[in-house]
Amino acid sequence: MKSLSIAPIALGLALSLAAPSANAFTFLRTYHVGGSGFVQVLATTAASPVDPATLNVTVAFDPTVNSSGLTAGLTVVSTNLPGAFQYGYTVAGDVLTIGTQILAGGSCALAAGDSCVTIAGATAATPTVSAFTQVTSGVPIAGVYTASSDGVLASPLGAVPEPAAWTMMLLGVAGLGGALRARRGARLA
Repeated sequence: MKSLSIAPIALGLALSLAAPSANAFTFLRTYHVGGSGFVQVLATTAASPVDPATLNVTVAFDPTVNSSGLTAGLTVVSTNLPGAFQYGYTVAGDVLTIGTQILAGGSCALAAGDSCVTIAGATAATPTVSAFTQVTSGVPIAGVYTASSDGVLASPLGAVPEPAAWTMMLLGVAGLGGALRARRGARLA
């Protein structure tokens, strides 16, 4: 009778160890980025940047895969910068780039009207802003400004299990429940 009570446990364990899905991990975090004291990098006459600048975003991404130019998983909570935003992530260096135009490789475009924030250690406990850039005009690139002081506040670390992981966990718990019920039924009989 012991093999009957162990079978549901073995089934639950097997289901919980089933093959992972293609996108096995999603990292979810809210970043509050601020920059001020923007200094013109290229010395030409250009319009002034937004100063101070703020960008508050929530991003869900897979930190095991390089990406660029994505909007899925990005929610702009608030900003005083113009334009629609996208993001890119580079696994080497743990770098998240958020801006109006993200090129292949996770770098920022430097065209008129572009804004870009580069966050180093994006999945670390204390990420840092390595660059905050605004381009106000340009032919070729004229009004390029970088922040002389900036900072980032990030929400606590957290990962969101994807639906396949939830399914496997629930099936595992159901298997354990079935094993306990079978064991109780065997004792009463």
